Amino acid sequence: MNPDRVFANGRIVTPSSRFTGDIGVKNGKICFISESSGSQHTAEVIDVTGKYVLPGLIDAHVHFQDP
Repeated sequence: MNPDRVFANGRIVTPSSRFTGDIGVKNGKICFISESSGSQHTAEVIDVTGKYVLPGLIDAHVHFQDP
């Protein structure tokens, strides 16, 4: 499966490990997480070298203004 977008060379943080790798996204969903291979075929590659990537994390810290 070829992803639409790859976030390449990021510092990936999972519940069990941290490693440098790539995350592929297809139709808005993560389709793979792997150690950097440099051989991903995709329409768009976003270089996130030096950035932490937390796949699946949602920022739940939201302030709603009540009327």
